[in-house]
Amino acid sequence: MDVYRAVRTRQSIRGFTDQPVPREVLERVLAAAADAPSGSNMQPWNVYVVTGDPLARLKRTVADRVAAGGSGDSREFATYPSELRAPYVERMAALGGSSTAHTVSRARM
Repeated sequence: MDVYRAVRTRQSIRGFTDQPVPREVLERVLAAAADAPSGSNMQPWNVYVVTGDPLARLKRTVADRVAAGGSGDSREFATYPSELRAPYVERMAALGGSSTAHTVSRARM
């Protein structure tokens, strides 16, 4: 694989279906993710796979929180620097976000 092509063509897809993901696929993805880089090599994540009734309960809980105007759980650490500077703050504003948003625009070269 050409690393430059991989970087230029990567995408974040946030579209979901109700189709279950086969266990083998989940295991393969999680095994690959375990080798992914993280800032300062901290690997600050925990992974939980939820299916069936527990997943249905989780979905209901999240939907209820959103309907009540909840903003989600508190963060363990800051996603972005407290003082985000140009051009990053402008990119985030163009998306309707703030420095605490979860989506950052990626400039095309």
